[in-house]
Amino acid sequence: MKYILFLSVILIGACATKPSETTPRLSPLGKLDLIAQDYLAKTGVPGMAIAVVKNDRVVFAKGYGVRELGKPETVNTETVFQLASMSKPLGASAIAVAVSEGKLKWQDPIRKHLPAFKLADPKISEEVTIEDMYSHRSGLPGGAGDILEILGYERADIISKLRYESLHEFRSIFAYSNFGMTSGGEAAATASGQKWEDLTQMKVFAPLGMKSTSSRYADFIEKNNRATLHKKIEDTWQVSPFKRNPDAQSPAGGISSNVQDLAQWMRMILASGKYDDREIIKADVLNDMFLPRIEDKTESSAKHKNYYSLGFFSTTDSQQRIRLSHSGIFDAGASTTVVLVPDIKIGIVVLTNGEPVGLPEAVAASFLDEVFEKKQTQDWLSYYHELHAAKPIPPVADDRKKPVKPSKPASAYVGTYKNKYYGDARITFSGKGLVLTLGPRKLKFPLTSWEKDTFLMTHVNEFTMAGKNSLVHFGVGPNGKATSFKVDLLDGNAQGTFTRK
Repeated sequence: MKYILFLSVILIGACATKPSETTPRLSPLGKLDLIAQDYLAKTGVPGMAIAVVKNDRVVFAKGYGVRELGKPETVNTETVFQLASMSKPLGASAIAVAVSEGKLKWQDPIRKHLPAFKLADPKISEEVTIEDMYSHRSGLPGGAGDILEILGYERADIISKLRYESLHEFRSIFAYSNFGMTSGGEAAATASGQKWEDLTQMKVFAPLGMKSTSSRYADFIEKNNRATLHKKIEDTWQVSPFKRNPDAQSPAGGISSNVQDLAQWMRMILASGKYDDREIIKADVLNDMFLPRIEDKTESSAKHKNYYSLGFFSTTDSQQRIRLSHSGIFDAGASTTVVLVPDIKIGIVVLTNGEPVGLPEAVAASFLDEVFEKKQTQDWLSYYHELHAAKPIPPVADDRKKPVKPSKPASAYVGTYKNKYYGDARITFSGKGLVLTLGPRKLKFPLTSWEKDTFLMTHVNEFTMAGKNSLVHFGVGPNGKATSFKVDLLDGNAQGTFTRK
């Protein structure tokens, strides 16, 4: 398919503009190209790709910048990016196809398809549905299972350990949970008699001709034309020292794709589930996906309520049009967004290969301002930068005037400790000091004496724990040997205490 890349293109319908008698006003697409170049330069993000769909046509598709700093290859419309949480609406679309085919219902209890599934409350375990998981209202706390993924646990193990998470009130609180949604995706895949990765391929990617799109990390790595992750380190953009394999949470964040493919998915969504006159998703099933399930009160305001539907955020703009959207973020170095306005059949997707600084959201918001308002209503780049850019993490306060020596010999702490949620941990002595080893990945964290039986755990890795330090508190028995320890950083769910085996 050939894409329209000329700046003279004027969007039909709501995107059309009337030329001035003196100086022609750029169309929204012309403005979009200038905005993209400007914002990319201002943020320094290495690369970006954009596509716009209007009235079932791809009216804009273009790449900017480079795939990887230090290399000459530029981003084009075929460059594959990791989507992160922008995977959620695509995965929900695959389930909607299965619902359209009668393979399952959104209201199916998870245990109907995954009989061993459990949460902390037996009643909720029986009642929680795929719909609940895909709208983040299951009661699971935000981020449930995320650290287990960091430590290297596989999908099935993490889903099994969700039973140890304390729950919020069922169906009353929005709490963003990657592994809650992943549980829903696994239930849907089982109901369809397929693996999740095959379900998305057969129900969405193949029918829409999305040949560069996959729910498997291995497929992304095999692509020659792929975007490398980048991070801003000491105010300088660099190739990320981290990789991001999201296979464990593939339904929630594991898809990779390019704007050429994603434009086809947007066409289908905006055409009420049809693609080239073929029905992919029944219109009533698709419309049901868009209906709000729960309010996201953290993002709602007095003027605009923000809701989560099935795999989409949903809000009403100033002209009372429904906007469906979802962003994706990997702290390791990726940031993406998609915004759809079904009422006028327009959508934009923006993919970048830099850590979140608000770039994709700002580009999308600025473009839609040009479409609907014919001007910029605010400084979107500053707004989204403040909202999304990583904030400096304050270190653990230390007012000591000189280093503290351990109160006991290293042998008092060395040993193997158990924890039902995080698994076994080992405390060893390296010759330089104590080291804590955690998880299947055997991540190692040096321990520095802090005070008495408390140590400072230092580490850097690619996820939410990046750059954070934490105190580790040992409990010591009457024989002078440690019987347990608690890691503050791991204790957010009251699961951070390990006991000696």
